[in-house]
Parts: sequence; C-alpha cells; structure tokens
Amino acid sequence: MKKTIVTFVTAAVLAVPSLSFAAETQFSDITNHPAAPYIQFMQSKGMVKGTGNGQFHPDMKMDLKHLNRLLTRVSGKEASLTMTHRVAVIKGIVDLFGLNSAAEALTAEETTALLSAYNDQQDIPDADRKAVAYLVQQGVLVPAEENNQLRPHQEITRAEAVTLLAKLAQKNLITLNNSPELADKMMDAKQTSMNMKQGMMKEKMAKMMAEQQTRIMQMEKMLSTMNGEQKEKMMQLIKDMKAMMAEMKMMMAESGMMGQTGQPHPTGHKM
Repeated sequence: MKKTIVTFVTAAVLAVPSLSFAAETQFSDITNHPAAPYIQFMQSKGMVKGTGNGQFHPDMKMDLKHLNRLLTRVSGKEASLTMTHRVAVIKGIVDLFGLNSAAEALTAEETTALLSAYNDQQDIPDADRKAVAYLVQQGVLVPAEENNQLRPHQEITRAEAVTLLAKLAQKNLITLNNSPELADKMMDAKQTSMNMKQGMMKEKMAKMMAEQQTRIMQMEKMLSTMNGEQKEKMMQLIKDMKAMMAEMKMMMAESGMMGQTGQPHPTGHKM
C-alpha cells in the first residue's frame, strides 16, 4: 500500500523541475519523501502547518474535515467536498478553482486519449473523466509508473492532496490565497457556530429523553394496577418507547452529541 502511495507521488514530482527551499521549516518526517518539495512549497506559503509537533504525516489518508480546511485556506473560498477519494478530490478542486470550463472544453476523443495511459481509466466515473483528463493534459497528473493506475476510488493522502495543489499553483493554473490565516478564522468561526448549535440541540434532546424516561417509569408503576389485555397493551407501549429512546441515543452518538466521536485525528485542526 505504501509503495503505491509513494509511486503516485513520485510520478507527480518527476513531472516538473525539482525545487529547493530553506530547510529551517522542514517537517521531520518528509526528509526522504518524494513529495517533500511540494509540501515545503505549500508550507512556505502558509498553506500547511503539519501536526504541531514538527511532523506532517504525508502518507496518512486525508480526512474530510482537514481536506476542506486545506482547500479553504488555499482558495480563500469555503470548500465543502463530501468525499475524499482521488477522483472526487480532483473534480472538487477543478470546480472550486474555476477550471471546469477548460476541462469541459475537452472533446470526448481528447478525454479518452488523455486517460488511455491509465489501465484503470474505465473505473473513473463519467462525471469526473474530463476533470482528470484536464489535469493529465496540464501535466499535473502523470500516469503512475506502477501499472499505470490512477486508483480513482482510493482515498487521497495528505501528500497527494498537497502535491496536486502545489503543482497547480506552480503551473499558474490557480492562484494561492494570500490570507490563509483569515481563511482559518472563517473556518474556526463556522465550527464554533456549529458547536453552539449542536450544544443547544444536545440540551433539547437530553430534556426530551429525561421527560420520556419519567413517563416510562410512571407507566411501569401503573402496570401493577392492570391485568389482561390492558396490561399487555401498556407493556407493548413501554417497550416501544424504550426502543425509541435507544434509537435516539444511537442517533446522538453518531452525530457526536454524546461525545462518541471516535479516535482523535493526530493532526488536530492544523492540517
């Protein structure tokens, strides 16, 4: 798996002349990584900050939260991608930076020819083919040396995402936002607002569940005064109410309202 990732990035690095940057800010875990020049370039522009402990984790899969933060920082516009696999990210970048007109101008024949080097080009969704072909045409994407595979449905890594953006900037296909700090503040403000709304919703849900639990306890006490069909109906009603409460708890857990958010991302909020 790691060999595949390195090959993908190596092919991208070989597409343009090598670059050199001051070593003073270099992340400790990218020294021998093929994407190091691109990561350093983006770091020098204030677009990437790493983990806060001097590392970047280049081969880690890019999660959606950090991908959108990176794209917002680079573009200066709020990014809202919903998927992190390679072709979805490529299409998202092409759309976000206004490159879709140039991509759509490619003919079907040109698109097929540009993608023909990839053995798995048939796996690229129709809606994404021109975006991928356009980046191939511009030399941003280069067919990977290992089996000439794009692996379109594989999740993109941090190094791959940064490499794509760096190459687009170096080829003057996109302009890097000159106020990445402002973009961060915008994202932080939005996250704070979402957290506040979620907190209010959590309080309302907790109140509803407490009231429901009280009703169930009252109904269970009433069972001792019932018999026959009436008791059976009450027992079924209590059972249904408990099932509904269990479902509500599950929904809250899945949405993060109960603190079950899974393992923390090692990169924090920095990207």
